[in-house]
Amino acid sequence: MARRLQTFTRVFLLGTLASCSTYTPAPLLPADLLQDLRAQPPIPLPNEGLTPEIATLTALAHNPDLQAVRQSVGIADSMLMEAGLWPDLQLGWDAMDWIVGGTSDDALSGASIMVPLFRPDQRDALLANAEASIHLVHTRLVEIEWRLTRLVRRQYLLLAEANDGLLLAQQAFALADQTAALLQTGVESGAATRFDLEFALVQKAESLRLQQSRQREADLARVQLNGLMGLAPQTQFGVLSLREMEHTWAIPAVTHGDGLVDLALQHRPDIKAQQAEYEVAETALRLEVAKQWPSIGIGTGLSIKLPIFRKFNSIAIQTATLARDQAASRLQASIARLRNEAWLVLRDAEGQAEEWSTMRDVVTPALERSLRLSQQAQEMGALSFLEVLFAQRQLLATQRETLMVHANALRAQADLAWFLGIPAPSNTLDR
Repeated sequence: MARRLQTFTRVFLLGTLASCSTYTPAPLLPADLLQDLRAQPPIPLPNEGLTPEIATLTALAHNPDLQAVRQSVGIADSMLMEAGLWPDLQLGWDAMDWIVGGTSDDALSGASIMVPLFRPDQRDALLANAEASIHLVHTRLVEIEWRLTRLVRRQYLLLAEANDGLLLAQQAFALADQTAALLQTGVESGAATRFDLEFALVQKAESLRLQQSRQREADLARVQLNGLMGLAPQTQFGVLSLREMEHTWAIPAVTHGDGLVDLALQHRPDIKAQQAEYEVAETALRLEVAKQWPSIGIGTGLSIKLPIFRKFNSIAIQTATLARDQAASRLQASIARLRNEAWLVLRDAEGQAEEWSTMRDVVTPALERSLRLSQQAQEMGALSFLEVLFAQRQLLATQRETLMVHANALRAQADLAWFLGIPAPSNTLDR
């Protein structure tokens, strides 16, 4: 019997050791990572260009920071498996009887095996805490995706605004170049003064500088958008103009800030993440309460671990209670902040839309009519070339301002859609 027990013990220990794995180092060199990044094939993009929605989907699929965060989901899932495992067996051997001259039977009698038992509600609390932690990781991931969506939308609008501004600057330069050529002819024929020509040349130079500035802004905006989408910095693609994005973001017809708050509470990923954070704190408190009971182990004997010096875990319970209360306070503060932000974002969207409507329907048409009348008056000899140049300059400045107002209106509309936490298909705010 003793020999069989020895054989079983040896086989059991060898089998246990055989199941252990060996650590294998995996060093990473930044130069190698950069080389791998350069060797990656380009991400396929639509030939007709990118819409804001396609740009967002591309970023959600390929953004490097987001891909790194997604690794935490697998780590969190393993927590649930670990929480459901029973405690490890505890093997021991008291060799004192055998050392002082005992027999082989005395050596065997010194062997012990102990199985720690879960405290009351401890296993359920462990599982609940692991599930809450997994849910928190998932909600945090959705929150990060939601915040990335806003960055992509805003950067897309910046690129569209820069492209439209570049086109406007090119048109302004072409007009300034044409005007300077006409005035050069006028100076030679005596129909224009040298001062008129010099003013036109200054305006041409300013138009060239503005064109170069808009080109730089467009290049920088494209590189930044490429980074958000996980594309190579030099990747080229087309984007919509600002006018083509009039009906991009779907927003419910809400005219009151409290209505926005009600919708946001249903959809906002950051609020859901903070709710999940509170659940983690709640289950952590439940686990600490379970740990106040003595720990019992059974096997060849009986062991009881009394948490006397830890005051039956009362300090840890108090700490967990404070952590839960803090999570509740953070959630309450977020909701209070959300209520205030709802009124701000709604008023901003309404105000920007009103300003854009005025610039589009009133100011710009009036200046265009004024320029046409000035040109007609100049042809009839009622106005000088210089007065027409001033009219042109005022119209170009207003067009640039109109472009900025239009971009701000779209940006406010996109921010309102993002504030609600609702995905943006193709519709617009209709109030």
